[in-house]
Amino acid sequence: MLDVAAYKENDLDFDLDAGLVEGPEHTLYPAIGTSVNWETIVSPYDFPGMGKVTNENCGTVLRGAACSQDPGHWSRPHPVRCDRLSCPVCWSGAVRKISRRASDRFRAFLDAVGALPVTLDLPPEKAGPLKQMKRQAGRPLHLMYSPPFDTYSPDTPLDRIWKDGYKVMKASGLLAGYVVFHPARVKKGIQDALRDLNRLLEASGKPTKPFWEHIHADALGLGDMHAYAYWSPHFHVIGIGYLVNSREFHQDTGWIYKNKRPAGISLDIEWNPGENRFDDKIDKVLRYLLSHAAYVPGKRALRTFGHLNPKHVKRVGDEFVKLYHEAVCPVCGSPVIHYWYRDDKPDEPATDIEGEHRPVACRLCGYKYEFRL
Repeated sequence: MLDVAAYKENDLDFDLDAGLVEGPEHTLYPAIGTSVNWETIVSPYDFPGMGKVTNENCGTVLRGAACSQDPGHWSRPHPVRCDRLSCPVCWSGAVRKISRRASDRFRAFLDAVGALPVTLDLPPEKAGPLKQMKRQAGRPLHLMYSPPFDTYSPDTPLDRIWKDGYKVMKASGLLAGYVVFHPARVKKGIQDALRDLNRLLEASGKPTKPFWEHIHADALGLGDMHAYAYWSPHFHVIGIGYLVNSREFHQDTGWIYKNKRPAGISLDIEWNPGENRFDDKIDKVLRYLLSHAAYVPGKRALRTFGHLNPKHVKRVGDEFVKLYHEAVCPVCGSPVIHYWYRDDKPDEPATDIEGEHRPVACRLCGYKYEFRL
């Protein structure tokens, strides 16, 4: 019998009123006694940003953008970045680069699937999945897959955890998606402390922050990100599929899946005039998920599943601009232009070879993809 308390502690919203069901036996690797205090077990994997700075120029601001009339109205620095996930200065830029590319590819995948005709000359083993994907090629889902709490110890080979995760995702009815592996969850006491911190921010009129944003900033002064979390491996997926009943899935696999957004993630991309950027919901979710993914040198933090695999989705043609919007100062409405920076502040406007100011525009670039079964 599975321990309900462990699932309740991990915020999985297990339905206590419905009772528990007997699950299949699971071989532990190695076995961990249920008497172990799980919050004392630390993840063996680092998170993005926990490495060392290898380039002394990382974070240096030499240029950026600002209001052409008054740089004090609005400005945005463009720091030097190495785009390494392990870099404590540049990790967020590396995450943004990965998430933007993934969002573009996923949207193009949905467009390609939706455009495919369902013809009678396809064999049944291919026609069935295609029909399902065409029905599900709307708003993608955000799913979380969690194994029984004592299934994996920190020295379980990571490849085995991924292999088991892919098996249960397929069993759940997932057809395609992007997958992120999280090695840990935030400790209960830490969650309470971070909620209190957000209440203080809200009371002072400042914006609240997600837990892992606080943790990256070491908001509680614990000195190490591992001090905030405990070993609790699970997966997050942004994908599409026709999911089986969650109770039957749990009974068959022992795992639990949770649909974090039953209505799906909006595919709309909106212009944010206050920040002079495009707001992309898929990109935003992926960025947050990647902020506390397992960082393993030489391994991808974001992986594909099912029909989103490269053997099914192929890039065609050159990169092109999909969305374009000129940047405008949100205070006075003047154009935003490029600036040279000094001491992290706008100093002098940058000019082209003819001495003209260089206006700033936001572009979302991407590729077209074709889908094949």
